[in-house]
Amino acid sequence: MLLTLTGGAGAGKTTLAAALVETAPHAPVRVLHGDYYHFSTSDRGVWAPDEAGTPRLDVGDPRSMDTERLARDVGAALATLPTSSSTACLPTT
Repeated sequence: MLLTLTGGAGAGKTTLAAALVETAPHAPVRVLHGDYYHFSTSDRGVWAPDEAGTPRLDVGDPRSMDTERLARDVGAALATLPTSSSTACLPTT
């Protein structure tokens, strides 16, 4: 099973993911945090200056996320699961 959690900053996605991991009836459970897939260099993603003029990544713009790497990691996580299992892979942002 693949379960994705979405919501605003501070909404409790990571807390919910941790609770689901603790109570999962089958192991293993992989948690992939969406924040880990944002680009970190100014040559990739959408960057805009903040109030002080410092360039900041626009994390709300989908072009700022490395979706290719995320897709590879999700695929790799799902490939390790037994096909008859109800194990979850939980991407959070």
